[in-house]
Amino acid sequence: MGSPLYAANNPPPPNLEVLVRNLDLDTARCKRVMRQYLEDQPDAFLKNAVRLLLKQPENHGTRYILGLLAERGLLLRVLCIPGFTGEQALAMARAAVAAAPAAEAVLARGFADLLEAPGSADDLENVTRLMEILVEVCDGARIFPSMVRLLRHPNPHLRSKAVLVLGRHSRSTQWVRHRLDDTDPRIRANALEALWNVDTPEAHELLHGLIHDANNRVAGNALLGLYRLGQTSAIAEIFAMAEHESPIFRATAAWVMGETGDPRFMESLAGLLTEPDATVRKRAFAALGHVRVAAAKAGQAAPYRLAARVAESSPALARVLLAVTGANAYAAPEVLPTQILVTEGARQVVAYRVMERPLPETISVAFLLPVQGERAPWREAALSCLPWKRPSDLWACQFYAPAEGAGPVEELSLRSGREQIQAEFARIFDGSEPGLWELLLGMLSIEGDHFPGRRHVMIFQDGPRGGTPVEALITAVAGAQAMLHVISGEPDPAMEEVCRRTGGVFAVLEDSGQAAEAAVQAYLHQFARYEISWQPLEGDLRQVRIRLHGTSACGETGLAGPPGW
Repeated sequence: MGSPLYAANNPPPPNLEVLVRNLDLDTARCKRVMRQYLEDQPDAFLKNAVRLLLKQPENHGTRYILGLLAERGLLLRVLCIPGFTGEQALAMARAAVAAAPAAEAVLARGFADLLEAPGSADDLENVTRLMEILVEVCDGARIFPSMVRLLRHPNPHLRSKAVLVLGRHSRSTQWVRHRLDDTDPRIRANALEALWNVDTPEAHELLHGLIHDANNRVAGNALLGLYRLGQTSAIAEIFAMAEHESPIFRATAAWVMGETGDPRFMESLAGLLTEPDATVRKRAFAALGHVRVAAAKAGQAAPYRLAARVAESSPALARVLLAVTGANAYAAPEVLPTQILVTEGARQVVAYRVMERPLPETISVAFLLPVQGERAPWREAALSCLPWKRPSDLWACQFYAPAEGAGPVEELSLRSGREQIQAEFARIFDGSEPGLWELLLGMLSIEGDHFPGRRHVMIFQDGPRGGTPVEALITAVAGAQAMLHVISGEPDPAMEEVCRRTGGVFAVLEDSGQAAEAAVQAYLHQFARYEISWQPLEGDLRQVRIRLHGTSACGETGLAGPPGW
């Protein structure tokens, strides 16, 4: 029988690094040796464990060591060692809880004991670090009693930290409102931070009421909270704070801008870099770094598809409908209004409103295509919309003759299955197809019950066709409550007039290679989920660009306007 790996009366002590390396090969023996080592020489074990934890990345062996330390009540001492950064300490605490579920209760109990110990008021750095770690790794109910106790702590910094933790746990507007009577502005500011993700009318109202508070931190936290809740009114207020007469408020404005990661604030931050006040310059420099990092992360993500069209345009009001989606119908993201940027030429629109509209459960789309497109591959362009078709949506495909047409209008068949739809688009022509006007008027005259949801008609044409029945078409479109989306290889004044007077969209291709993209853009208009409104700065909406920003949200588009705008 071989000699034991380690005996208490037989120095030297074992090499923890070797034990960790061999843990998977001889699990039971290595664990037994480590436990014996900790039992007999806890100080030496702790010293070598810290050296190992600093040197090695997290693995099975280090997680086991952390679990042992937690069981013996030594983990708090390790987490407070100055050699560990806050991020390292947090990672170790998470690993310990994963390795030994009881570690969570041990940490919470040890923190409570620390607060009772003499001199805890002077140990501000360790108490703060442990508090932040416990918030991340422990159940709120376990640490709630300790946080309540901290509300009576003599150190105002710890009291304000406790308010932040308790506020996040309670998510109660009423609880926050009671904290706002405190004379310490740090407590009031941290109480507001608890509402940053509480999307209720009460939270919005409370934050709105404090954006002009006499304390810069309170006002800044209120503005950042509103911004994160999607309140576009906060944007103009943040710009205004950056021009406040007090440098303390201007520094806070820079901090808020950096926390948003919003590129619209970059020009303002660049201006703050020239401030005479050093604190303002320092905050602006750091904020610019945050915004650039956020922009870099957004640039690494696949851009979303945006489709926007003008719904109303006057000198007093611009109203735009915006659709946002990913690479298919299942990739539609949630977008906060504050993630939408609107510019008119070189000027930024600061004051705007965004309303979210419910998407229709079902739409019916009829694709009308020429038998033989001369200027663009219309059939392939129409099929390029298929990834964005939802299972509940119905499609129909009808072909029309290049001239007057030789046959009657066939019964319109709406399909939901992709294979059926592709078969419809692959039909072979036999020369009996009707003309476009007969086909379009016939389709618009069909009773509405035949079309679940709103009726959309996508017309693909090479160019103008003679004898357009403008008034008849306008009457038919209005009667069917349909929407026309026309993609043409050339300008067509008559069809432009029909679209303009019925609220449709008319697009002219610059070249045939744009047919697929134009078709997708036209199709996505049917899923406009966001309504953006503002007072035009110059009145020329053709210069408007709409962008998305965020760590996982980017994209850009211009506007599709009414014909002749």
